[in-house]
Amino acid sequence: MESGSGPVRRSRPILLAAILLSAVPARPSAAASPPADFETVVKPFLTMNCYLCHNDRLKNADVNLQAYDNPASIVADPATWEKAVMKMRTGQMPPPPMSHPSDADIARITAWIEGELERADRAAPPDPGRVTARRLNRTEYNHTVRDLLGVTLRPADDFPQDDSGYGFDNVADVLSLSPVLMEQYMAAADRVARAALFGLGDLQPTLVRLQPAGARIEPRLTALADYDVTGLSLPNALHVVHRFPVEGEYLFRVVLSGARPAGSEPLEVGLSVDGGPLQMLALDPEGAASFFQDRQDFSGKTREFRTRVTAGEHWIAATIVRLYEGLPASFGGPNPSKRPAPSPRPLKAGEEPVPANGPRVRHLEVVGPFDPVPGPTRASLEKVYVCGHLHGGHGPGCLRRIVADLARRAYRRPVSPAEIAPLVRLASAARRQGDSFEEALGAAIQAILVSPDFLFRIEQDPKVAGAARPIGEHELAARLSYFLWEPRVLAAQVRRMLKDEKAGALVEAFGGQWLQFRALESVSPDRERFPDFDNALRLAMRKETELFLGELVREDRSILDLLDARYTFLNERLARHYGIAGVHGPEFRRVDLPVTGRRSGVLTQGSVLTVSSYATRTSPVLRGKWILENVLAAPPPDPPAGTPRLDE
Repeated sequence: MESGSGPVRRSRPILLAAILLSAVPARPSAAASPPADFETVVKPFLTMNCYLCHNDRLKNADVNLQAYDNPASIVADPATWEKAVMKMRTGQMPPPPMSHPSDADIARITAWIEGELERADRAAPPDPGRVTARRLNRTEYNHTVRDLLGVTLRPADDFPQDDSGYGFDNVADVLSLSPVLMEQYMAAADRVARAALFGLGDLQPTLVRLQPAGARIEPRLTALADYDVTGLSLPNALHVVHRFPVEGEYLFRVVLSGARPAGSEPLEVGLSVDGGPLQMLALDPEGAASFFQDRQDFSGKTREFRTRVTAGEHWIAATIVRLYEGLPASFGGPNPSKRPAPSPRPLKAGEEPVPANGPRVRHLEVVGPFDPVPGPTRASLEKVYVCGHLHGGHGPGCLRRIVADLARRAYRRPVSPAEIAPLVRLASAARRQGDSFEEALGAAIQAILVSPDFLFRIEQDPKVAGAARPIGEHELAARLSYFLWEPRVLAAQVRRMLKDEKAGALVEAFGGQWLQFRALESVSPDRERFPDFDNALRLAMRKETELFLGELVREDRSILDLLDARYTFLNERLARHYGIAGVHGPEFRRVDLPVTGRRSGVLTQGSVLTVSSYATRTSPVLRGKWILENVLAAPPPDPPAGTPRLDE
């Protein structure tokens, strides 16, 4: 038997999800069997079915159930008996070829065991234990410096990957602090402080080429029956997520490839940011210098768009609009070209015939920023200069106020004068050496950002240690600020917080790790078997699950919706993949699923199905293991020694 801690009802992912999402209304249970007695019912059952393999002499799996000869000994070791309950309910105990007890007997015995564990747990005095000082993980670090200083940087993206425990990257026991990470904390503190006080500096426009890893460059043919006027859901388009360092104007250069029959009307190239309206520009290679007379060559042809973008991550889509329109009449399609078709010519030996309609977006180049917003952002000014931004004209009193306010928010608790004094002395010493007010303040901010009180979530014990105590208001607020955002009280504020856009971090961080849809970034289905899987579909699958979980949280839906919800969130690309009609355009919207269909809840969403499959095929074994581990918290045992791998 495995060792563990806590009774069956603790430390379960599905219960954690219940806390996050909603409480499930109580349902009447079936009529219970008469309570079992240990000496007359339970012990004879164990003697007949368990003691043969788990006794004083033969301790299979290093477990001796015969040693538990009274109810008190059973409740003293809940981990062992929780495991026994699970194995009995799943039919693993007693093992073949031993005779198997009836379902009624198993239900009666397991109910007795769980009842005893429940009663003992309720009767025992609560012992929450000591709270481990936990380092901020990468996601928490980025969010904290954003809320503390108003910066849009994500410095933790360059930190080493956080270790995970039990599938999550916020478990204190595995969040270590290496010398390399400490060096990066020092560098990040300098970078963040300068960005908050001076902005990102004079950023020169740079060029970034965006092309999803493994993107298909060869022409892709799409049946006219699947025609999407915007082109955004067709394989000919390109979808990428890009992080913009500052707000400013950026140039987007869409580079094409492929060919079209000669005599076609001009193409329209489109660009969309975050699912917004398409900007469109025409492209007409007809008459341009070309080695071909029977085709329009789009290789290397470009169209440029300029638009203003805010700092942060944005979803960029480049597309060919009305791909099937404007072709010569002989090719079919709506709105045929009015241009004269070229005269047919005989093909030479080995020459390819006129190409099909195959232009596509090859890659996207982003150039900028042009005319970036200079200096610190308004958010930084408001969060740092609590006594007003006076462009260097602050007095000593203002320095202390700023440092005290930043330290209080960074340490997530009240700070004493003794904690503020060293920070003020550091900044004052910089001033005496000729540094400006902002530069001196930057030294204090750097010291705050590398302090253990900032890098670790530390809950101070009272001066007089005693028994269990309620956590304080600031400790509760700090816990909830990383659970969702920035609460002040528990029940009254949760609904308000869920309405804030920052509550999306709950979906991204918790949901992404629990349901593992973060792993979509590294999934690469076999191209031969799944030729239509592209980056647009990958992003759409992730977005569907994020929006679905967000709906559960914001609308306080039943947790059972995770399994049987008859709605989801789709755009045209994902709806076409699912075979659901009536969804048009790149925008996601709530869609009611057919009552007679097979889709319901997260277990039938593309993100979950993809991460629980092999690259070449689906796998009931992998998916069953995924459900046992992530939904039921009952991971399957390791296969017996010598079990061969299953053939593909």
